Formats: sequence, structure tokens, C-alpha cells
Amino acid sequence: MKGLLLLSLFCVSIQFATAWSPVSPYQHVVSRGSFFFVMLPTQYEKKDGKFVESDGPSGTSYRVTWKGKIKKMWSIKSFYAFPGDIHLSSDGKSVALFRNQFLGQDGTFFNDPDSNSVLRIYRKGKLVADFEAKDLMTDLKKGIVPTLFGIQYGWQNQDLHRTQLGPSRKHFVTTETEGRPGMIEHPDVLQFATFERILFLIDSKTGVVVSRNPIPKEQKEEEITDSSIDPFAE
Repeated sequence: MKGLLLLSLFCVSIQFATAWSPVSPYQHVVSRGSFFFVMLPTQYEKKDGKFVESDGPSGTSYRVTWKGKIKKMWSIKSFYAFPGDIHLSSDGKSVALFRNQFLGQDGTFFNDPDSNSVLRIYRKGKLVADFEAKDLMTDLKKGIVPTLFGIQYGWQNQDLHRTQLGPSRKHFVTTETEGRPGMIEHPDVLQFATFERILFLIDSKTGVVVSRNPIPKEQKEEEITDSSIDPFAE
């Protein structure tokens, strides 16, 4: 009986540690070609022996020139996003940030009572789109998985383990560098796939959703792409 009690307490302590030990925000860099985006978490400074918040999360976009010089392009003030949840466009002009840590089944963040934003899109430092979970999902209770203590680390289900944010796998533009033709991801097309297997195509210049279509069941997570009429066709 005593051994069973100790085992139970051990299991509860492990779950407690898991529930209350998310990955801590840290400074990081997301790069795309000759452009990169620096994400900074909330900044603190010491005053009267205590650490107090001095500045909120922020991000800055830079460009590397042909001569290797680094030039600042624009900056934003936004919520914090981890590396896999940030998409920088191929031309460095747009950035999309996604978050779901500490998102409750009601679509609110218990650690951020001032904002319910899960997806934000910026164009040259200006906010062009701001989505809440209710704008992108129909049934959060099926996708958001609470832990023992009511905290979760992301929406998920057995078909699509997490949302996918990134460039479209269908839309490209041609380029020319020193007379050599090439092809890159379309800088203005953002692809966002949800746990409900809905694929959004978003114009990152305006933040407008241009298509919203179900993902076929036979399509694997790594193969997700839009199969509708191309809204960006010239």
C-alpha cells in the first residue's frame, strides 16, 4: 500500500512538472535566403533588487547585402512565437507569427488576458491580419488537449498533430540573379493548416483569406497543399 502511494505521488509529481514546465521563451533567429528575423522575448531589468518587465516581445527583420552588410528593414511589437511558429516571406517583407501555448478550450490565453490572438501577419512592420482561434477553428474542444492541471501546449488530434504555418507548396515566382533564372516561394502566399484539416491560403500583403478548403484524408501531413483553383494565378 505504501509503495502504491509513493508511486502515485511520483506520477502526479511528473505530471505536475510536465504541466508547469513549458519551453521558456528565448531569443532566436528565423532565416529565409538573404533575410532573417530576430525574435526577442519579454525583456526584464533589475530595479530595487527585483526584476521588472522593461519591454514586451518584439521582432526585427534584416537583410544581408551582396557585400555582406546587414541592414535593418523593419520592427514589430507582438506576442512571442517560437522558431517553428514563425514564417518569414521569401522577400523579407512579411512575417506571420503563430502561438497556441496556454490556449484554453474557450479560445483565450490564461497567461495573456489582454489578447486572444493566435495568428498575426505583418507587412513591412505593420499589422495586416489578426486572427483568434474562433476565426480559424470550429471545435476547439476536440483539438485543445488539457493536462491534469488544465494547461495545454497546443491543439492537436490524431490526423494532423499540430497546425502548419509556412509557404504554399503550390505557388512560386520566377527570379533572375546575374542572368541566371531561378524559382522561389511566392512571397505573398501564406499556407496555414489546422488540426481540423482545413487549409487556409492567405495573402500576406493584405491579410485576406483567399481560400479555405478541406484537406483530403489521403493527403499526408508533409504533403499538404491547396488543390483548388489558383487564386494567385496571373
